[in-house]
Amino acid sequence: MNFKAVRLGLISQHITEGSKCIYGFVDISGHTVQDIEKFNDKLRSKILSLEIKFAERRVAQLERKLKECMGALRNQIPPDVFNEYQARQIRSYNGRFNKVRNVQRSKFDRLIKKHISKLSMKQSWLVNLSGVELPEGVKTMLSLGPKFGVPPHNNQISIKKILSDVEYIISDLSERTRDIIRAQTTNIITNFHFNNIRKPSYLYSLYKETRNFLRSRDDLLVLNSDKGNVSVLMTSVDYFERCDTLVNDGQIYELLNRDPTNQIETKNNKLVKFLKDSKFVDVSEARDLMSYDTVPPRFYGLPKLHKEGIPMRPIVNTIGSPTSKLSKYMANILKKSFSDYMEFSVIISKKFAEEINGFKLPDEYELISLDAVSLFANISVELVIEIIDQEWDLILPNTEIPEETFIDIIEFIFQSNYFIYKGNFYRQKFGCPMGNSLIPILANMVMSYLLKFTLPRLSFRLPFVRQYMDDLIFSIPVGKDLEVLEKFNDFDNNIKFTIEKEKNGTVPFLDTKLCRGEDGTIRLDWYQKPMSSGRYINYASYADISSKTNIILGLKKRILEITHETFKKPAIARLKNILADNDYPNRLLQNLLNTDHYPIIREEREEENQDPEASIKFGSLPYIRELTPELLKLLRPHVNMKIGKYNMVTNRQFFKTSQDKIDKNKRKNIVYKINCRHCPPTYIGQTSQSLGRRMTLHRSDSRLRPERCALARHVNSTDHQMDYESVEILDQESNYNKRIFLEMCYIKENNAMNDRSDTNNLSSIYSFLLTCDRKLSSAATASTSTV
Repeated sequence: MNFKAVRLGLISQHITEGSKCIYGFVDISGHTVQDIEKFNDKLRSKILSLEIKFAERRVAQLERKLKECMGALRNQIPPDVFNEYQARQIRSYNGRFNKVRNVQRSKFDRLIKKHISKLSMKQSWLVNLSGVELPEGVKTMLSLGPKFGVPPHNNQISIKKILSDVEYIISDLSERTRDIIRAQTTNIITNFHFNNIRKPSYLYSLYKETRNFLRSRDDLLVLNSDKGNVSVLMTSVDYFERCDTLVNDGQIYELLNRDPTNQIETKNNKLVKFLKDSKFVDVSEARDLMSYDTVPPRFYGLPKLHKEGIPMRPIVNTIGSPTSKLSKYMANILKKSFSDYMEFSVIISKKFAEEINGFKLPDEYELISLDAVSLFANISVELVIEIIDQEWDLILPNTEIPEETFIDIIEFIFQSNYFIYKGNFYRQKFGCPMGNSLIPILANMVMSYLLKFTLPRLSFRLPFVRQYMDDLIFSIPVGKDLEVLEKFNDFDNNIKFTIEKEKNGTVPFLDTKLCRGEDGTIRLDWYQKPMSSGRYINYASYADISSKTNIILGLKKRILEITHETFKKPAIARLKNILADNDYPNRLLQNLLNTDHYPIIREEREEENQDPEASIKFGSLPYIRELTPELLKLLRPHVNMKIGKYNMVTNRQFFKTSQDKIDKNKRKNIVYKINCRHCPPTYIGQTSQSLGRRMTLHRSDSRLRPERCALARHVNSTDHQMDYESVEILDQESNYNKRIFLEMCYIKENNAMNDRSDTNNLSSIYSFLLTCDRKLSSAATASTSTV
């Protein structure tokens, strides 16, 4: 059993309990926990190894004694008696062995179940609408959510990716300093590679079980809920039926005869060219706003578990769509222009709490909240144009674009409100473009304009009004709720509101609850909606301890900022229970939550010491417990950069949105490989353009510009043909510097026809590591093919 436990990283209870005493020696806070856990991991593994070693030694001793006894016995009794005796001993041994083996297997199974049971799984974290019975391990993994991290196995660790991250982090340093860091990085990764033989953990075994189960049931979809942070399992048939109900609503959507992407892309670029020619935008802005090789917006749905019948919320992914850049540009102008216009908008919740906590309502007043019904889908382009026209003086200082042209662009974006779903194209006939970057600012503009229009028409004074997106909170004289609802619903034919009156002197707003005392004084309490699952990143997730500590401290800080003194302790107690449900250790919670002054983790202290005038870049490294801290210790003293950590393996791959897939030829920011049809050498390249456009350029270069690249020279000098149709995407990376580095790595590890100069900037210091990575990649490919 111990051998299996070692293989899966399982530790028996007697070892786990015995090593807990170390926690009593220190105050646990921040990185102290990480240091203790590292020490305990090594201690437990050492104890387990010693147990195995002693057991092996004892078995060897017994085998030697048995051999001596059998030899002595053989010399003292007749051979036929000895043979009969030996046969009986073997039968007895086999029987005893099978009994012991079955007992040990039962112990091992119980140990696995115990480790799985330690992962808290609340029923509310996973809603199974499929009717399919799930294995316990699969149910547990899916309930932990898409952000839950799993320790990566050896063949899931890409050294190329790690080195590309390091190269980007040190890119601004001198060549001499970079070479020193490269050598030290190589030493750290090499030591990790050979001294940390990573074996699958029980978490990885659960991850693999879940992956294999979902692969065997490709009729199942795992989704995020619309609200509440819940995992939802449903059949693909059920999912598409619910989405079909949405897109087939003729009042909202209409089916298009063809793909309008190229047409909208052309119009977008004509508009941008007009802005540049008219000098309303400069050349660099115009270049950034041009769109090429765009993809249609893609539709998907998220289940609304809090609604009867569980309908789907329509979401449209507009990343890479024809108007995405222009929409973002217009949104930035409107944000600057209307920043002071939204006098009732809650920007910082801390400020809202400071204003409301202790606010005393007049006598005979009550609290109410209003919620706009499907605000985004009901904002008309006419209303947006009316607001722009009425408030043009606010926009004028922030753009050179004249009002008429500005309105034309807004109309164009609304008219380009389309998407692809199941291979068909649809246009949204009315409302804001869902998923568009304009939505947040337009919603705030509309709500602020609505308040300025409606409030003066009420027959009474409002002591306070606050707004966040489509939610409103204010107080009114008792009995005036119908007047309020009528006035707000009269503002626009499409925008309607529901009203919620206070119950027992309380009414919720965002993540707060306004509580009115008998004397009319308002006090804020921390509030979580009934639909909230209370699921955060589980403590067992494979993540840096600082990330988990930040969750605790961030939520505590939030509570302390918004709650009134009378509610702080009960709110912290509720938070402690919620985090305990997510497996956070009680001692850690006590040290971080039950103190007036909580610690600042190391990363935050370092940021405080940095020059505030210096521009801070952002970098990232994959989180590997035995490797990443050493790399950070090496890199941080040399760079003025905030370095984040990301998980290489998470549950996210199980969660699907069932969007229409982007055609391979439309993929951008990639490293690719093209095989020759007639000989072994391949060509490795990278491009920020679409793959299809890049293949067209290669064909053109092969005919017209043979000196352009190694591929074109190979085709011309050998009269061979490249297999453009079977081009393979090796990697995807949006950062140019990282993508160039990855291209050089792939050239180095493949039998590539590329020029030697294509890898001139790849340091020879990395040669050994890239050889190791090639072996890991081969092992990963082999293991994938056998699954």
